[in-house]
Amino acid sequence: MTVTPNSVPYQVAIYINGRSFCGGSLISRNFVLTAAHCTVSASFVELIFGAHNVQAAESTQVRVTSMNIINHGQYNPSTLLNDVALVRIPSAISLNANIQIVALAPATAGTYAGSVARLTGWGRISDAIDVISPTLGGVNLNIITNSVCASSFGNIIQSSTICTSGADIVGACNGDSGGPLTVNGIQVGVTSFVAYRGCELGLPSGFARVSAFRS
Repeated sequence: MTVTPNSVPYQVAIYINGRSFCGGSLISRNFVLTAAHCTVSASFVELIFGAHNVQAAESTQVRVTSMNIINHGQYNPSTLLNDVALVRIPSAISLNANIQIVALAPATAGTYAGSVARLTGWGRISDAIDVISPTLGGVNLNIITNSVCASSFGNIIQSSTICTSGADIVGACNGDSGGPLTVNGIQVGVTSFVAYRGCELGLPSGFARVSAFRS
């Protein structure tokens, strides 16, 4: 479902090497948080802040190119373990009503199991549509326990993973990767994976657990 324009001011759109697309979140004036599987092969990225329609030249948008990408040193592309990365913004981004920093879950955070989370992104709205959504969408999802998630995905699910239920056939889809999962405005996850067979199978969505990467 399309969100109110610029109601998620920490959301960042990322074009990788001028071709593929992911989401991200602004975690300081100097850094964007995203998924390592988005950027592991990147030589440069274009960051778009303050966007609602990424295919339009909106007056709220600020576009910045960065070649300074820091993938997690222990990222495993086979298991998607440690699927987080940082992109350094060349010059500190100016904040305004449409560009804001998101709060991150602390290292001491609980599991959030049973909480209702908000997923936002420009990902595909169905398996039948092979392009990203031009406008930012959002959906509320229930966070499930890792043991329930492991019944679908096995030992890919680690303590550094957080999952949401696929009930009602809603969840992450291609293009949402790297974007934020939030609970009450606090980012608890980085969108990482969905079932390889499709987004509309009623299976959980997987995220890198933000608190696992805080010190």
